[in-house]
Amino acid sequence: QIVIFGRTFPRLVLIWFPKNRPALRAATIRWGRASARALKLQLRNQRARLTIELGDILQPTEVTWLERWSNLQVGCMTAMMELIREARLDPWREVETLSVVFNFFSNCATGAERIYNTPIPSAYTRHTSRFLWMYITVAPVMLWPYVRWATPLAAVFITFLLLGTEHAGAQIEEPFHVLPLDAFCRLIESGISELLLICGDNVTDEHSSVLDLVPGIVNSPAKERSAAATMAAMATATGTMVGVDSVLAGGDTLQQQQQFQ
Repeated sequence: QIVIFGRTFPRLVLIWFPKNRPALRAATIRWGRASARALKLQLRNQRARLTIELGDILQPTEVTWLERWSNLQVGCMTAMMELIREARLDPWREVETLSVVFNFFSNCATGAERIYNTPIPSAYTRHTSRFLWMYITVAPVMLWPYVRWATPLAAVFITFLLLGTEHAGAQIEEPFHVLPLDAFCRLIESGISELLLICGDNVTDEHSSVLDLVPGIVNSPAKERSAAATMAAMATATGTMVGVDSVLAGGDTLQQQQQFQ
């Protein structure tokens, strides 16, 4: 689902953002690329690698600004929403559609963070490990009456199977350290690069920093800003919410599903 966002968002930006503002287009695309890596760092608790991971995508001033945020993903989404507002798009189609895409991405990121922030109780892990080692220790005694001199081989085989199962369970408890998140990020970035190559856009514009394009964002306290509040305000301004399926399908006709009160 994150990959779907990484493919949909740049396409909409290149279609709807004004071509006479290349710096704005470049900054929005770059922050879309950075959002995937930022989510990876957030889920793996690797904030110390922020400069290493995002230094080749964002401007140095942008990386410094992003470091102020306690939640990197919220910072990226706030930057992108501010850039969208700066583009002065049509609120009844472009902004409305992008709001739905952001809500979709926000739900995916929030679900992943919920998994990360809900660890398995340590007592369960310790109890399972202790019980497993107790069983492995007494297994040869239980096997001897049945297999006699083949007990060592049988005990080693059973130990291998049980310890492998225990190791797999420990990895499931920390899925984001096992899943190939780096491969997902490279997949998103390669798709964006191909799209930019076809469209001929330059995302290395030195003047495309979000801090230059949206000056007011510098003075805003990072911990008090909320990307969710920004999206809600934009969605309220449009007056409607549309289905995610119609947006991801790329259709121009959007059917109203829910009226904001």
